Amino acid sequence: MATAVSSVEEASIVDGLIRPAIVKLVSESEGAYRCERDLHHHLTTCLAKIANLELGTPRRRVFMEQPALACYGSGRKGNLDYFFPGSDSDASWNVGPRDGVAMELNYNYRDCFKVKKDIQKLIDPASGYQRSLYFAYGRRRGFYESVQSGIERAFASFEEDRHEFRLPLGFHVIVVEYIPGGGEHLIHEASVAAPCVPAELQWKETDASADSLEVDDSSLHVRDNAERCWRKPVQVRSNSALGQRSESG
Repeated sequence: MATAVSSVEEASIVDGLIRPAIVKLVSESEGAYRCERDLHHHLTTCLAKIANLELGTPRRRVFMEQPALACYGSGRKGNLDYFFPGSDSDASWNVGPRDGVAMELNYNYRDCFKVKKDIQKLIDPASGYQRSLYFAYGRRRGFYESVQSGIERAFASFEEDRHEFRLPLGFHVIVVEYIPGGGEHLIHEASVAAPCVPAELQWKETDASADSLEVDDSSLHVRDNAERCWRKPVQVRSNSALGQRSESG
């Protein structure tokens, strides 16, 4: 019962806080970030507009630069960009830091080895996070494909020693590509509903212009639900042909 409650709680963190904050970021952004830290700060302000993060209190709803639980290839454990504990109460830490949502960010890095390390921290079986989310925002050609390649490499690093290894349930990926000139974004999103290999990920692609995103600023909530935040869905497809875009729209 506790596990089921925790799972629902963490799903609400993703759909009720993190995704709406990303929607708000996309609606405001023109891709003019100097570095990844700029993206980090922008996302934090968007999170704070969706919910009171209670930073500086024992009840804080997010921890930044949270020490990761497992190594990711180099022998270093590193830090998570964000960790959202699974309860509003500080008592949640009594049940362990795996109960919550681990999150990593990537701004404009096409280096698949950097992406690989980020993903390793999120999917490592030794970490055992109930849910995790990788948010990548870029404006370079081939950015989405490099994220896909990094996921493949991270998966292979674990599958090599554990042939039964699969991407874990609750792993989410949101890749946002800024399209210069028109102020539009192309959004790629995939979630693991059942353990799978990267080629089995079902990617949903959506075109989103700054004025097409439904963000209700008066209530600081996204209208309806998180699934309706992206408009004009382009297509859903498998990742079986890595790096090949469909021309359908």
